[in-house]
Amino acid sequence: MAKAAGVSRGTASNVFSRPEIVREEVRERVHAVAKELGYGGPSITGRLLRAGKVNAVGVAAIEPLSYFFEDLWARQLMAEISNICDDRGAGVALVSARNDERSARNIGSALVDGFILLCVEGGERLVDITRQRQLPYVALAIGADDQSVPAIGVDNLSGMRRGRAYAGAGASPLCDPVDHAARRSRRKG
Repeated sequence: MAKAAGVSRGTASNVFSRPEIVREEVRERVHAVAKELGYGGPSITGRLLRAGKVNAVGVAAIEPLSYFFEDLWARQLMAEISNICDDRGAGVALVSARNDERSARNIGSALVDGFILLCVEGGERLVDITRQRQLPYVALAIGADDQSVPAIGVDNLSGMRRGRAYAGAGASPLCDPVDHAARRSRRKG
């Protein structure tokens, strides 16, 4: 397109990205040639690929996307992630990894610079898929003992048991240990 307009690639690029630095008659000529050739301007995808950074973090879970809005913990987590991203001028992309057939495609095609993986259930599979992207990631709440996985987690059952022991025999029901995986399987079955 630049060649057809009789300008350098840099000038053609500036017509679309920084038009104020290009003379009006050159801008008009480049736009006319672009219109003739059916060129609507630079692709945002190409720009992102060239830059090597999209300024967004992906948050993925094996759960349905509605989980991010329905589950209290997930909503609070997303609020904090959003606040941090807002402070840094970055975006957040929710990525569904619920469906086995689509999860690799969804993780593989997400326009993000890295991932936060919610690994409450099925975390190992989610980590394996994400590793293939070769982007930074951290797994939250993963129950695996794989030391090669960058993870943040809490041993909920041990923590609750210690809290109950600390509170004594008359501990409130709020200190009862909860096995979330067992609770989910009861709900499903």
